[in-house]
Amino acid sequence: MNHSKSFEAGLDPLFRLYTQRLRREAGKKSRGPLPKIDRWRLETRIERLVEIARDSELRAHGRATFDQAVLEKRQWHPKRGKGWGVDAKKQSFRSWYDKIIYGRNCVYVFWAKRKCLYVGRTGSGGRRPQAHFEKYWFRSVTRIDMYVVSGKRKLPMAECLAIDLFNPAKNKVRSAQQKWRRRCPVCTKEVQIRRKLKQLFPLRRKR
Repeated sequence: MNHSKSFEAGLDPLFRLYTQRLRREAGKKSRGPLPKIDRWRLETRIERLVEIARDSELRAHGRATFDQAVLEKRQWHPKRGKGWGVDAKKQSFRSWYDKIIYGRNCVYVFWAKRKCLYVGRTGSGGRRPQAHFEKYWFRSVTRIDMYVVSGKRKLPMAECLAIDLFNPAKNKVRSAQQKWRRRCPVCTKEVQIRRKLKQLFPLRRKR
């Protein structure tokens, strides 16, 4: 089932629930009391619809928008003759970064083979990625992808899209979005859909 049909399949039961009273007042015969609207069930259904809309936007425009923001991609492999110990790998990475990466605005992605571990961003060079070399999960890192981003305004958006695209295991919070920076289209769609759904299906207050 595609995203459009999945969204409609989740939306229709909510619409029927919220129009049940109107249907009865218009003459529809139905036994029993009107179904109650449970807060937890309503919020669960809304969040499921938001998730479907978010996935649809990510599949439709996420990768293309991310690629448009990226000027260049480079890779660094910590296990290929980079020395022993954290300090040696930091020095090796710093030398590689200064020689290969010409941009200061980058999104970096840590991988353990095919599993994405962490996504972050830096606007001041290679020292921020190095800070993660001391974390316990760095021992399993097999490569670091560095994406040079075209301009500082696009940096938070590119990081947010990378989190959505690669689904890192160690990111605890979403990317911080500043008002004067380019917005992530996937997060923007998520906010818009949630707002509209809550306007259409408000939780009725007790009288």
